[in-house]
This record gives sequence, C-alpha cells and structure tokens, in this order.
Amino acid sequence: MTDPNPDAGTQAPMRRRALTSRQEPAMELTTRPARIVDPISYRVRPGCLQTIPVGPCLLERVDGRSIDIVWGEDGQRSAMLPVEAIEAARADGHLVVLD
Repeated sequence: MTDPNPDAGTQAPMRRRALTSRQEPAMELTTRPARIVDPISYRVRPGCLQTIPVGPCLLERVDGRSIDIVWGEDGQRSAMLPVEAIEAARADGHLVVLD
C-alpha cells in the first residue's frame, strides 16, 4: 500500500512557545482608599438614579476610562463610573482620596 501523502512525515513538528510574563498583557488594577463627603448620584439606566452614601470607599481603577467605587460596611456595594465623573466629584469636594 502506498501512502497517499508521501510528504506527511517529513515536516518538522510545530513548536509551541510558552508564554512568559513579558508576553502576557498586564492587568492594571490600582486601588486607593477614599471618602465620600457628600452623596454622589449616578445613573444606572434612563430614569433611574442611585446614590453613593457618605462614608469610606475604595476606588479601583480597572482601565483607562472607568473606576469602580466600592462601599458599604463589608464592601458589598459598588458602581462603575467614568473617570470624568470621579474627577468631577473630587473637584466639587464630594470625594476625597486619602492617600
């Protein structure tokens, strides 16, 4: 019997490269303690406003455009807001970054 593909066994096997930490995209996550000193309102969906109450919180910058604010006694509440909204809250004195 003749092999239908005579060149099948002559190719070099493919080599897989192991990913190193330099090749993997870095996940940037920056967490900073802060305090809400005046309630901050944000829109969840059209016609529905929520409020972040006065008290301690954490600011977690996930990417270049949004920040997750985490609050509550056990950190059980959170809201993802655009960086511009956070900067406006700081400028208006509603939010103080503690570090």
